Amino acid sequence: MSLKAMMISCCIDDRENRYGAVTDIPGAFLNADMKDTVHMILDGTTAKHMAKLEPTIYRKYTRHDKK
Repeated sequence: MSLKAMMISCCIDDRENRYGAVTDIPGAFLNADMKDTVHMILDGTTAKHMAKLEPTIYRKYTRHDKK
């Protein structure tokens, strides 16, 4: 299922008051076929390390909030 189809499905499920679940398969992105743009959300320690390793690339994409 493409990302667009998955997002549309999630929106429909939400509108119809259905339950949803999110799963994570560690390392799956390393072996995935990624021809399109990939958006990732990294939080906590991982985000800090990425910004520390390559600040010119990642610093502008990091944000901090109190949550």
